[in-house]
Formats: sequence, C-alpha cells, structure tokens
Amino acid sequence: MILRLAASCLALLWSSNLLAITPDEVQYRSDAEDLFWFVAVTDSHIGASLMGGQQDTENLNFATSELLDTVQPQFLAHLGDLVDATGGGLVPVGQFDEEWNNYKAIVDGNGMTADFYHDLPGNHDQYGDPGLPRYLANSVQGRATGKLQHSWTVKTAHSDFLFLGMRTCNTDGAFWPADHAGLESGDLEWAAGELAAAPDTDVLTVLGHHPVSNFESGKNEFRDFLEQEGASAYLFGHTHDYSMKWQDQTLHVNLASLGKSKQLQVGLFAFDGRGLSARAFDIGQWPMLLVTAPLHAGLAGNHKHDYKIPDYMTQAPIRAIAFHPDGIDSVTAVLDSTTEIAMVPVADHVWQGYFDASVLDLYPHEIVVTAAHGDQKDSQMIEFYTAHVEKPEVVEGEVGYDCDYDCDADADADPDALGEESGSPEEAEDLGGEPGTGEIGTVEGGTGSDSMSDAGAGDGLEWDSAVGGEGLLADGEEAAPSPPGVTGIIKAKKSGGCAAGVPATAPPVLLLFVAFVGLARCLGRLARRP
Repeated sequence: MILRLAASCLALLWSSNLLAITPDEVQYRSDAEDLFWFVAVTDSHIGASLMGGQQDTENLNFATSELLDTVQPQFLAHLGDLVDATGGGLVPVGQFDEEWNNYKAIVDGNGMTADFYHDLPGNHDQYGDPGLPRYLANSVQGRATGKLQHSWTVKTAHSDFLFLGMRTCNTDGAFWPADHAGLESGDLEWAAGELAAAPDTDVLTVLGHHPVSNFESGKNEFRDFLEQEGASAYLFGHTHDYSMKWQDQTLHVNLASLGKSKQLQVGLFAFDGRGLSARAFDIGQWPMLLVTAPLHAGLAGNHKHDYKIPDYMTQAPIRAIAFHPDGIDSVTAVLDSTTEIAMVPVADHVWQGYFDASVLDLYPHEIVVTAAHGDQKDSQMIEFYTAHVEKPEVVEGEVGYDCDYDCDADADADPDALGEESGSPEEAEDLGGEPGTGEIGTVEGGTGSDSMSDAGAGDGLEWDSAVGGEGLLADGEEAAPSPPGVTGIIKAKKSGGCAAGVPATAPPVLLLFVAFVGLARCLGRLARRP
C-alpha cells in the first residue's frame, strides 16, 4: 500500500509540480505588450427583485452594456447564481422559466457570446433541477458547450493565460437549504486535462462560485490543486460580501452580489507582465482606475508575486488603465507625496509615466495615481520596494539594448550584487530581464476604492477590503507615443507557489531531492485527509 502511494505521489510530483506553472515568473516591463484586463461579476439573482425594485435586472443590464462599452475588457465572467430560483419569494423553491427567460433576454439583447461572456452555474441555478438542464438551455456557455464547466485562453505577445471556469455547485438538484458545494467525481481530472491540453500556459486562473471554505467535498484536494499548479487567483462569489486574501501563493477574491449587494459588485482585474492587479468598484462608479505597474506590494496585505525595483533605474515605468464613458481627461501620479509624475496615454485606456528610482532609499515607497474626468476623480495608492542592484554592463551593439537608455538587470545577475537590505520583509533575490516585442492580448477558445489591508481573521490568512475605480481616452484623442525608457524586463523577487522551478538540466541529485520533498508532502496530505 505504501509503495503504491509512493508511486502515485512520485507520478503526481513529476507530472504536476516539476512542470507546474510558476506565477512568480512575473515581469516588470517597460512596455504594455503583456498587459490585458477583464471584468468579473457574480450573483445577479435574476428574479430576486420581482416583489419590489429592479436591482437584479438593472445591474446585469449595466454590466453587459455600459460597463463593457466603456472598459472594453478582454472578457466578462459571471461567477454563478445567474437566477434566484425564488420567483420573487423569500426562499428558493425551484427553477422558474420566467427568471431564465429574463436572464437570457438581457445577455442575448446585449450581444453576449460564448467567446466573450463566461457564465458559470451557482447553487441557485441548480435547486430542484438535477443535472442543471435549465442552466444548459439558457446560459450562454451552457447553450454553446452543453457542459457545466469550460476553459478559455488569452494570449499576449509573450505569455499564455489559461482560465478554468469550474462548477462548484452540486448537480443533484437538492432543494434549499441544502447546498452540497464542492467537487464531484472527475472534476480535478477535467481540470488536469485542460492544463495538459494547454502546455504553453504561463499563468493559471481559476473561477468558481463558492469559497473553498464552503466546500462540503474535495476541499483539501482543491486547495492542493491550486497550490500545486501555481494558480495566480481563485475568483468566486456566493457570500454577497467582498474580500481579498492570500492562501499560499493564490489570491482568493470574493466579489459582492450584482443583484443583492449595494457596493463593490464589479471586479476589475489586470495582468501586466504576468503580474496580477485587482480592485472592486460600485455599479456605475466612474472613473475607474487600476495601477498595473509597479505591482502593488500591499495587495491583500502582501502581494505574493510583486518585485523590487533596481535602484539604478532612472526611468522606472508606472502604468495604469483608466476608464470613463466620456473619456479620461488626465492621469497623474505623485511619488511619496512630493514628486509629481506626468502620465500620457500609450494605448487605448493605458497611461504611462516614469520616475527615477536611483534617488530613492531602500524603504517602502508610495505612488498615488489619480484619473480625472472633469470634477470626477478616482485615485489608487500602491506601495513598492526598491533593491540595490549593480547596473549591468551593456555590450555596445547588443541586440535589444540601447546604451542611451537605462538597461534592465541581466537575467543571470549575481545575487551577491543585491544589497543586504531591500526595504522589504524578505531578502532580495535575483532580478533579471530580457527584451521583447509583441501585441496586446487576444482571446482564444472563448473569446474601488484602493485595496487597504486589514489583518485577517482565522486560518492565518491575509485579508484586504476595497472600494474601487478605472478610465477611457476622450473622443478623438489619440494615443501618444511611449517616451523612451528602460528596455526588457525585471523579474519577480520571489519564487512561486508549489512549483519547484527546477530547470530541465538540473543535476539528478537535485531532482531526487525535490522528488523526495514532494513525496513527503504528498504523503502528509494523504494522511490528513479523511
């Protein structure tokens, strides 16, 4: 028995951990070639307001029309509880055709298609409906795929992003108050198959309806899956309350209810150089602003994949996306409450400026970015760290470098070149980079207030609450060319998730050591499961 367990764990280690996605392959880029953003909402509960008010239908209509027209995200995800299953009553009693017809009329009327709109099932969508036939017949994804879970990809110039939309509600059709959230047989095998079918994936993001803490089955297995595969984030709804927390190396984001909550119903997410940024906003809040570079080191208390900025960089980029239905007039930034930074549009909705990191001490620094349209403004504060790094030697004529500008740290830079103090709670590690070119992302297979952290309660988790913002170019305004800046990339300061990060040419002794550690962890997990 022990030998069989050991063999299984070694197979899992070899197939998953050593080859797992490493979310800390995050890059501080001088350009916006690896930047894209998307929007997520949840719990529209169509049918909940039939007895007084139209918040459910009005907010879903807004999210699938004006919000999308303004923000122009890569895609929109709906994380479940599409309908209420109450018929306007107080408790769910089963599925109502009128609710599903109203839901379908809104999403179809606003042009939602399966390559753009990713609607997942929630517990309210399955009450009294074993196998979820009404979800399959009326949701955008159900009609398109005939399945209860699906995946899609986004490709940028330098990275591949995989999104797994998983069904976390049960399929037994049990009536309220039963929920039976969690995994069913074959769910993780399906997820593993989607990963295997996308071998070039650089960043994995998982979406579902329930928080992992609510799972009645497969809780430990799902947490292990997120850890082993290095998931950047798990996005969900269900509770109708907004929160962000880190569990291991994965950011867990709980969005408030589109149909029943009064604030923070819209989640705005961006990947910039594979680094994740996130804020939540009220329905109808404009402008909306999200800083995407540098990564906010204080995201949900302590961003697990942020980077330190080398102190030789005299033109360190700061980048943000900003939106307003009538366009953004200006985006400005202030460093450490003293230094103003001019920002200009470098692409649709993307603004960029530069600051001199060489004059900063090795302590935490703050940048406050503000987007304005007339008297309407939204601001976000981010925190970042610097590190002392010897400026790399640049060989004249080397492809991808221009000695008239600052150059990023070499990918093979000596770690001893980093200063003993970095201003971060952790020691500085290698910072590296390489130049690159490309285009902003495209979808395949489917087509706030600022985050100020509070100490988390329970489970040793770090929590973050927010109230949010983002923006658009004014009519007729053309994107200005990007001013000259650093070339290449700066890699993240930390090593990622559960992925071993062992190179293909690692010595056999190292591979055996990693296998031994993975085996011990796997056996430990099996021992603690019921």
